[in-house]
Amino acid sequence: MRGEKETVLADGAELDADGDLVPVSGVAVRMADFVARDTAYYIRVIEALIQLA
Repeated sequence: MRGEKETVLADGAELDADGDLVPVSGVAVRMADFVARDTAYYIRVIEALIQLA
């Protein structure tokens, strides 16, 4: 059985214009607003994030 959600909560942090950490308590993302991408897109995003680490 597969359930479906209308919203998900994204937690994390972001950087301001000076590169300082700005904590984010959470943002609700509506699934209707989500843009699905092909798998290669997500692989490129993860590879870019690894390069930043």
